[in-house]
Amino acid sequence: MGALDFLVILSFMGCFLQSQAQSLSCHPNDFQALQDFVRGLETVIDGWESESYSDCCKWKGITCHSSSTGKVAELDLAEKKLSGKLSESLGNLDQLKALNLSHNFFKGSLPKSLFHLPNLQVLDLSSNYLAGPISTAINLPSIQELDISENSLEGFLPKSICHNSSSLRSLNLQRNYLQGNLPSQLGNCSSLEYLFLGQNNLNGEIAESPISTAINLPSIQELDISENSLEGFLPKSICHNSSSLRSLNLQRNYLQGNLPSQLGNCSSLEYLFLGQNNLNGEIAENQIQTASTPTGAPETSSQHAPATTKLTQLSLRENKLSGLISQRISNLTNLVQFDISSNAFSGTIPDAFHSIGKLEKFVAFSNNFTGFIPLSMSNSPTLTTLNLRNNSLEGFLNLNCSAMVKLATLGLASNGFSGPIPDNLPSCQALSTLDLSRNKFTDCEMVVVNEMDQEMVTVTVDKR
Repeated sequence: MGALDFLVILSFMGCFLQSQAQSLSCHPNDFQALQDFVRGLETVIDGWESESYSDCCKWKGITCHSSSTGKVAELDLAEKKLSGKLSESLGNLDQLKALNLSHNFFKGSLPKSLFHLPNLQVLDLSSNYLAGPISTAINLPSIQELDISENSLEGFLPKSICHNSSSLRSLNLQRNYLQGNLPSQLGNCSSLEYLFLGQNNLNGEIAESPISTAINLPSIQELDISENSLEGFLPKSICHNSSSLRSLNLQRNYLQGNLPSQLGNCSSLEYLFLGQNNLNGEIAENQIQTASTPTGAPETSSQHAPATTKLTQLSLRENKLSGLISQRISNLTNLVQFDISSNAFSGTIPDAFHSIGKLEKFVAFSNNFTGFIPLSMSNSPTLTTLNLRNNSLEGFLNLNCSAMVKLATLGLASNGFSGPIPDNLPSCQALSTLDLSRNKFTDCEMVVVNEMDQEMVTVTVDKR
């Protein structure tokens, strides 16, 4: 091929690409739909009024398909401080794949037409002021992510939520005013990985409802139905069909009864939040097996601990749980935060925390613990918060402050500690909050406390 021939080919390709670029002008139907959308706004969209106004493919926040159709593929106007009402005309963008209008000030009802877009994969209308019900007729065959959280939506979760939507992976409706039980059709969401329904008005018996189905969806990884009005017992079928569950948040409901032994089936669980319910019984009687317990083997009280060693955060606070804390807690080697406050646990705190080398927060106030602070805890280099107030702990206070280099909050009020306050407390250099009040310390306490930097540390002690 000669140089002249090569230049001719380059010239032809340039003309072809230029003609293709020129053909990417906005499709008339999409242009009209966007014009109707703009008319419903109370604010001006930056960059939508210029010389290229007639070509919506050049507007900020809009991406058109690379083909010659000029159809809008993506509309992203998140965090633009826009206000007004959403137009039904948005449903005329029939080739739309992604719509993101989150973190604005939109009000009014949800356009029903948005729930009939055949190619829509992502719909994010979160953090607005949208109100009213969700459309009862949802037909989004391509949808993968649906987020309408942090609005003022009311009514029931529609039965058509997964109708012809087998690809739905993430559903976020938290922080609304949705009510009633979950529809049984939720079980059709076979690809669902993330389900967030917290802070609504949902109710029903958890073990006998589709909520139990949601917990057992085969692909579910994160499930949050916290701060609702769920009742009943945790289902024994938990994690029966799914070992992928990493996060389960059911706190601030009205759950009751013992923790089911089947929690041990949740081998991938990293975050478990069951606080602020009415759970009761002794942990040892809940028969939560360890992974090392052979199938069918008789269980002893020393074997009762969660099987999932991947747990990093565990909250059982503000329930009615009682009994002893097993030495098997040492199996939770990845635990970072452990909150069992405001229960009725008793006995001594096990000296098993040397195996939990990542523990940062241990909160166990308002229980019935007796004895001493375990040595493995008073030497922990990772602890940032240790709150044991309002128990029946006693003896001398022995803290190795040279080892506890990250300790920022120490709450030991309302116990039976006696003797002098350790003279090494000022060497706890990270300490910012110290509460030693309502104990039996001797008079020398103020000498030690006065050595601490009062501008940096909030100190509460009994003044004698």
